Amino acid sequence: MNELFPNGNPPKDIDERNEEIDSWDGQYNDLFEELDKKFYNEQQETLEIKLDKVVKRLIN
Repeated sequence: MNELFPNGNPPKDIDERNEEIDSWDGQYNDLFEELDKKFYNEQQETLEIKLDKVVKRLIN
């Protein structure tokens, strides 16, 4: 993902970063959607694992 930015470094400032992303004119929308899905699926799996551990501790 970083290689999409000039010199491979996304700006630290979120407004500058968003300006750069906006300049891509939707060219990488499919990539962003794929990465979003992966991130949120992994986040959900992590939450489920943590909840399972909490429930097991409460039961024991």
